[in-house]
Amino acid sequence: MKFDHYKIEKGNIVADTIFIPQENLTDIHISTPFTFPIYKNRYVLAKDKMGWWNPLGGHIDINETWEQALIREAYEEAGVKIKDIKIFGYIKISKLLNHPDNKYPDLTQIPMTISKAIEVDYNWVNMETSGRIIADEETAKKLLSQRTDNMQMLQIFEYLTTKVI
Repeated sequence: MKFDHYKIEKGNIVADTIFIPQENLTDIHISTPFTFPIYKNRYVLAKDKMGWWNPLGGHIDINETWEQALIREAYEEAGVKIKDIKIFGYIKISKLLNHPDNKYPDLTQIPMTISKAIEVDYNWVNMETSGRIIADEETAKKLLSQRTDNMQMLQIFEYLTTKVI
């Protein structure tokens, strides 16, 4: 399976991204980890404030591992408790424009993982996201195809569902 590059242009960030399928990470700085939790053979996605459906994840707090960040973010973003986090690849981000205000390193990686959702809080109140869905594979594909990221997240999800699971 061939993966496409995607150019990010957001604020003072201009970067090239590409998904690298593998079961371990490199020694590159880790920024925002993501996970596709599975709950009863369905996928948990969260809708961000821009209106994009995403896997769950977020920034790593001080003194927190990326795995701990995923567990915390999964609950904050979608009200799910997760376990059994497994890496299936990472998004490599190479900064193309060096802006003086940019706090991000020149090279970073976003771990892409799958996890098991062991509990869903149906009283969860969305604060970081504008909603969640527990979707079958086809619905998840449809929602991920609506993103304006050159279909990068959809390609990653299709890799996950055809090569990993």
